[in-house]
Amino acid sequence: MMSNIINPEDLIEHSPPLFRHSKPKGRQINAGTPVDATVLAKIDDLPIGEFRLACFLALEAGMRLNEVLNLEWRDFTIKWGFVFVRHGKGGKYRLVPLTKRLLQELNAYLIDARLKGRRLRFNDRVIHFKRRALQARCERKGFGFHQLRHTFGYRLGMALDVSELAVLMGHSSTNTTQIYRHVNPDWLKRKIEELEQVEEHESSCRFKTLSLAEALEEGRREDG
Repeated sequence: MMSNIINPEDLIEHSPPLFRHSKPKGRQINAGTPVDATVLAKIDDLPIGEFRLACFLALEAGMRLNEVLNLEWRDFTIKWGFVFVRHGKGGKYRLVPLTKRLLQELNAYLIDARLKGRRLRFNDRVIHFKRRALQARCERKGFGFHQLRHTFGYRLGMALDVSELAVLMGHSSTNTTQIYRHVNPDWLKRKIEELEQVEEHESSCRFKTLSLAEALEEGRREDG
C-alpha cells in the first residue's frame, strides 16, 4: 500500500512548470531582469581591467551601455563623490553619486594602470571596448549588460522615492521607474526573516525577564 504522505523533495523534482512552452534554443538572456548572486560572484572574480570597471559602472551607478562607452575621466569628480553622465539618453545629463564600492573599483583600476605605465588623460575615454564586443563578453559570462543597470534599479527601488530613483536612472518619466518599485519576492522573504529574528529576540528577552521576576518573588517569599 502506497503512503499518502508527500515528500517535499518530490514536489521540487517532479512538479510541472507553471507555464509550458517550447524549449528555447541556446542560452537565453532576459535583459529586463536583474542578475542573480551567481553572476555577481562572477563579476567580483573578474581581473582588474576595463571590462570589470564597465560592469561596476552599470551595477553601482546604473549607467547605460552608451553612457559607459562615452564616459571620460574628466567626468569623475572624486573630491565631491560624483560621476557626471553627459551623454545620457535623449541628450540629457545627470550627476550620479559614487558609491564606496565604485570608488574602490576606480582606485584599483587607476593603481593597476599606473603600475603598468599607462598614462591616463582627462579627455581619454574610460572604456575602449566596441559596443558589440562588450555585449558579447557579457553574454559569454551568462548575462546582458543592461541587466546590470536593472540590478542597480531594483536594488534602490525599495529604498528611494520613485522621483529620486528616476533622477539617478536618467528617466524622463517616473512611469518608467515604477517597474523597480514592484515588490521583489526575495526582498519580502528577507524582511520576514528579519522580523522573525526580532520576534525571537524579544521573546527570549521576555522569558528572561519573567524568569528574573519569578526569582525575585521567590526571594521575597523566602525573606518573609
